[in-house]
Amino acid sequence: MKHYLEQELEDLLKADGKLFKFIQNHSLDGMWYWDLENQNEEYMDQRFWHVLGYDPKTKKHSPQEWIELIDPEHLELAKDNLSKHLEDENHPYDQVVRYKHKSGKDIWVRCRGIAIRDNNGKPIRLLGCHNDITDLKEREIESQEMLMSYKALVETESLFYIKTDVQGNYTYANNCFLNRFGYKLEDIIGKSSMCSIIEEDHPKTFKIVAKCFAEPNIPHSIILRKPYKDGLTRSNHWEFYGITDNNNDVIEIVCIGVEITELVDRSIQLQRLLDVEADKNDRLQQHSYITSHNIRNSVANMVGLVDMIEDDPDNLKEYVDMMKSSVHALDATLKNLTKLLTEEKEAEFAQLENINVTDALKRIIALETGEISNLNANIEINGPENIILKTLPVFFDSIFHNLISNALKYGINNTSNLIEVNIGYEDENLFIEIKDFGDGFNLPNNAELLFRLGTRLDSNKIGQGLGLFITKHHAKTIGANIAVTSIEGKGAAFKVIWND
Repeated sequence: MKHYLEQELEDLLKADGKLFKFIQNHSLDGMWYWDLENQNEEYMDQRFWHVLGYDPKTKKHSPQEWIELIDPEHLELAKDNLSKHLEDENHPYDQVVRYKHKSGKDIWVRCRGIAIRDNNGKPIRLLGCHNDITDLKEREIESQEMLMSYKALVETESLFYIKTDVQGNYTYANNCFLNRFGYKLEDIIGKSSMCSIIEEDHPKTFKIVAKCFAEPNIPHSIILRKPYKDGLTRSNHWEFYGITDNNNDVIEIVCIGVEITELVDRSIQLQRLLDVEADKNDRLQQHSYITSHNIRNSVANMVGLVDMIEDDPDNLKEYVDMMKSSVHALDATLKNLTKLLTEEKEAEFAQLENINVTDALKRIIALETGEISNLNANIEINGPENIILKTLPVFFDSIFHNLISNALKYGINNTSNLIEVNIGYEDENLFIEIKDFGDGFNLPNNAELLFRLGTRLDSNKIGQGLGLFITKHHAKTIGANIAVTSIEGKGAAFKVIWND
């Protein structure tokens, strides 16, 4: 038995055409009514043509009008469904088809119909309705495209993709991540993601995760170092996302990463080159200051001596001896300047070379044969003889020529004529130590003061405070540091230690 409101609505629809129009205009995007006995005649509601961007007045009530606008594949789908529906009333005539709007845009329409049959069950009419579902379909297509992009992202072999729960335990990892780090998915699910990050990077990882909770659904970038399955540690750039639920609570962390080891290495190398250039410029500037100062002093002294000779020619020999000292000082200043400039220039074009450390030191010591003989000094080389070092030979020679020369100058006295050249390893880092047992010196609290431009170990000895300054910076250029130990009356040791 029908509900009284249902019966009442049916009676109203029969009696009042406005109600039918209301339903037609507000629940449908066009009705159609097709004469199956005269198939060139089909009534099409005006709203359908408005949906497609056409003026209904320009369109005939003929199926040929819409056939020209429907996608050919979808037309075949509609024909197939119609054929099945006409044969079997239980088969629904219901499909989504694509039309072409007058502007060229795709319009998606849901088309449904029902056959009206005569007393013998023969279909004679077809009543149907249209619903414009373009917005819904476009969102569906967009979702599918996003899904495909997401799938491509997850399956790529160039990007890492992982997910963790809010405790940081793995919930997913793509094949790129698993293959590169040597994991199996079943082995890491539920385990802490921190196990694949080196310990030194844990603090900044915690900070970036905290940002994901404070500012979810936006990327937070970080560079992390991870140990790969080949045993090497490489740098990755990651973007962390805090994913939220409907309550805006973070429920998981999504991480997308890419390896940037080569880029990081190049950046470090570039920064080192910039540091070296800045250091070189600073060195040359400081050197020019002291050189200018020494030249001015020597020239001023010689001018004064010339005036003294003119005023007191009887003491010429004494003044000439003093003039010689000034000339020698000026000559030493110019030689040092030339030496520094030459070495800096050679280093610009120098290539790293493998040298035998012991052989190189023996060659440098041989250059001091005259001074060694004059002082009756004894230089011993202690340590393995087969160590090969890849370095810039011009700077290696400069460093140890200066240190051995200083040892001969300051480390030989009446009680000791021994200089030791000790070669070895300290915490797996190569070192070469030049050690004497002479007078030594009072080591300042800050040993770096020894390497300042103009610093001299002994004011009673001839020198200009350039040797250790140059030596320190040459050591830095080839990746080494210099450690100094000294006790007055017991000697001094300069140990050159390579960082790598």
